[in-house]
Amino acid sequence: MEPGYWIVITLIVAWAAVMLGAMWQANQKALLRHRERLAMIERGLPLPPEPPLMSPWRALQGSATTDDHAVERRMVGFIRFIGILTVAAGIGLYFLLTIIGEWRTGVGFGGMTVIVGSALILTSVRALRQG
Repeated sequence: MEPGYWIVITLIVAWAAVMLGAMWQANQKALLRHRERLAMIERGLPLPPEPPLMSPWRALQGSATTDDHAVERRMVGFIRFIGILTVAAGIGLYFLLTIIGEWRTGVGFGGMTVIVGSALILTSVRALRQG
């Protein structure tokens, strides 16, 4: 098998491992939250209110209805983080496809991914300046 195929196979396996780890961590977090709530109910303590959910679209628009803007700022920071990851993935995709020998495809797909990530970063920066 050519070295280029091993790179692709390694990336797919690494991506699957990261996704499975993230799902396991989210499951453990939900299980812990459930156990905490059950323990509070057994002791007769009042349950804490659920944290407000923030839509990413409303965070970018700046039309959040919450009094505390910490949730909105955290969501915009998360969108910026996703933009940084997207830019990094685009650069990595470019290098991967260039190593395999498909540099034109690398420029196209890698460049497109970098542009999307840059748009996310610029949109989040604009939303922070407005808010």
